[in-house]
Amino acid sequence: MQSARPPTVDLSLPVLEATSAAERLAAEGEAVQVDREALHARGLEFLAEASKLLASSPDYATTIARLAQLTVPPLADYCFVDVLEDSGDVRRAASEHKDPAKDAFMRTLEPSRHPRIGRVARVWGRGEALLVADARADQGHEDDEGHQALLTLLEPCSYMLVPLVAGGHRFGVMGLFATQPGRRYRPVDLALATVLADRAALAVYYARLYENLERAVHARDDLLAIVTHDLRNPLAAIAMGAALVLKAAPTADPETRAQLKKSGEVIRRSARTMDTLIGDLLDLATIESGRLRIEKKAHKVGEIVHDVVEMFAAVAEEKAIRLGAHVEVPGEVVCDRDRILQVLSNLIGNAVKFTPERGAITVRALSPRPGVVELSVSDTGPGVPPENREKMFDAYWQAIGGKRQGVGLGLAIAKGLVEAHGGSIGVRSAEGSGTTVWFTLPALAAT
Repeated sequence: MQSARPPTVDLSLPVLEATSAAERLAAEGEAVQVDREALHARGLEFLAEASKLLASSPDYATTIARLAQLTVPPLADYCFVDVLEDSGDVRRAASEHKDPAKDAFMRTLEPSRHPRIGRVARVWGRGEALLVADARADQGHEDDEGHQALLTLLEPCSYMLVPLVAGGHRFGVMGLFATQPGRRYRPVDLALATVLADRAALAVYYARLYENLERAVHARDDLLAIVTHDLRNPLAAIAMGAALVLKAAPTADPETRAQLKKSGEVIRRSARTMDTLIGDLLDLATIESGRLRIEKKAHKVGEIVHDVVEMFAAVAEEKAIRLGAHVEVPGEVVCDRDRILQVLSNLIGNAVKFTPERGAITVRALSPRPGVVELSVSDTGPGVPPENREKMFDAYWQAIGGKRQGVGLGLAIAKGLVEAHGGSIGVRSAEGSGTTVWFTLPALAAT
């Protein structure tokens, strides 16, 4: 892990020199005002640099370590960051000492796993920051063993304990210790430390979310790998068995033949549906993970439209749907032909589902502006309500109250494939007047 460079900001106070009590009072009066303004400016500079460093890594452990590194030496001679684990135990996640000789040893110290008494326990329990301005005069307080051992080793002049809170969840405590003789923390130091802790807590919170998301993605990918390997092989055997049943059907008696044919078709259709679903899940995972590979070449628009219409001719005929094409673009598009056929197949498949018998579906290709080709699929179905149009391209989305057909991946996959080509996709619809889903592709420049 690369060490963070602490902000080079001087947060110390100037030493006042005066020859008499009167001069000292006058000098202090002027210096306090100047110092407040200067310290405020230096504090803002420190926070700005610290915020950049804390937000520069999505890694949880790195962010925690940088928080400790940032405070030493600008804010403290020693800093620790304790975090609450999912198990309920407190763990020291980071430790930093200004003296390299002491730093290694300090990193071996562990806090009490369940602090129940003393200052640290109160900070954990109440979520309120604590300032001990004069630690050496502050004796007789009962503390847990871990904190008491730390105080004995460090012998600090002053220290602060600040909670780390984000998303309504208290997940850590930052300890800042001043061991340099004469250095004492004041309320202004506590205010600066609290702002730093708030910014760090937010960075850590998002880093944790990122790690959780990564774990979820890895778990999903592992599951999909299992699904691909362990389900597709049995599906292939089922499909083969269905084909054998259908092949044997003509040799059976009439009653058995009808039963075999019906059962074989049901098995084959179900296997095909499951195989398509597995393919859709894998495609969506590939798109979302950014691993989709697109192989672009020049292809004639008319040929792509003709091929996809031919693919769905028999399906449309079963519902007595008129499936036609209207191509106004004689040129070529730059695309991955198989992927664009997949997009059009998803759109036509959707249109077939929602178009009533004796309805019509039209695939169009036109050029709305130079350098762009727009492909669209229009149907004479019931249309899409305005409130549902933005949601149509979300994965797994289904219209409430509508008949559930599929799992809602087709349009999400289509959107991902189109955007991978540098195009855009959208919908035009009016309730009762059908729906048009369109998408754009870059046209091949004329030579």
